[in-house]
Amino acid sequence: MTQLVLVKGDANFNLKFTIYDQDDTLVDLSNSIPYLKIQKYGESTVAVTYTGNSISTGTAGQCTIPVSTVSLDEGDYIAEIEIVYSTGKILTVPDIEVLVKEQLPKSW
Repeated sequence: MTQLVLVKGDANFNLKFTIYDQDDTLVDLSNSIPYLKIQKYGESTVAVTYTGNSISTGTAGQCTIPVSTVSLDEGDYIAEIEIVYSTGKILTVPDIEVLVKEQLPKSW
């Protein structure tokens, strides 16, 4: 399982991912848009969805998802990347663990 660590309040950065299939072959992401959906453990709804950059040529399996600000509370989350192709095809990369940490100074 992939783990992603974010810090609450961080802003204006890009998350870059390389997507492989079950055979460890790069997935062609051409003509698609990636979405990163994050849900807090124990909750029943998605807390935030970040929309990635449109990919016209994506044979290297790489996508970039800009993050304007991390507004999530500190804690443990689960996420998935949903790739939506212009043809209507949807490919989901599940089971990404997300840990959101507090900025310094921490209150103990």
